[in-house]
Amino acid sequence: MVSMGAEEGFAHTKERQRAMLEVLYSTVGELPASVEILQSLAGGCMNDEATNLVRKGGVYVLSMARWGDDAWYGVAGELDCLFEVGADGLIYSHSRYEGFTKYDNKPLPELWSDIVYLSEHPALTSGLAMQLRQGANGWAAIVTRGIVTNGPNRLQTEYGGEVNSYSFEVLEQLSFMDSPPPTEIYLEEPYSLLTIGNEYIVCGSGATPYYVATVDGDGRIAIPHELFNSEYNDSAFVFAQGMSLDELRVAMADICAYYGVE
Repeated sequence: MVSMGAEEGFAHTKERQRAMLEVLYSTVGELPASVEILQSLAGGCMNDEATNLVRKGGVYVLSMARWGDDAWYGVAGELDCLFEVGADGLIYSHSRYEGFTKYDNKPLPELWSDIVYLSEHPALTSGLAMQLRQGANGWAAIVTRGIVTNGPNRLQTEYGGEVNSYSFEVLEQLSFMDSPPPTEIYLEEPYSLLTIGNEYIVCGSGATPYYVATVDGDGRIAIPHELFNSEYNDSAFVFAQGMSLDELRVAMADICAYYGVE
């Protein structure tokens, strides 16, 4: 959720700053006239953290997420970026990242139109997009369609944990990386209940745990409950639930084109 608001007041707790924001407008439906947010006060992290807490009277463009059933919100990526709008209507990103600093000294509508575009194209902000962008930065995020032919076999990881290994017959490499597709895939328990002979779409690299989705009999992408994992599987393919393979191919092409992934 992205909204622009002016802080009406704030209070410090031992570990967080709590602030009330007046909501001016949002990219998503109706919001309350004001919302309460919590921001971390932890130091030693990154970027412009000294100024990355909202201040009274400031006007901001915030990416916010509601915390479960609680009435308060958190700011997503608050130490990476905090878009502030000056009295002249220009943006200050409070960031060192080029993807954010490119908006510095630009008028608010320029940023807002890009935010609206992203909100209307969920593939571009999906976990799969994040994986492909990491691949563009040197980490071989490979998305592959294939069939499990053997497994599971228990393996020790270099960090002392264990994973289940499955042999994987590649049917199609869906991503655009130069790296060869995997012939083995790795999953952590209890999120590793794959069936020999079934078709899956996987995303990952090497011996790290993979993101997994199934391909049903109608050629549609699904994520069974037993393959959900808040750390590994919850984000990569959720946006593609119910898509056809052709729709996923289009979405991946859109991701790569938007972020300049070869």
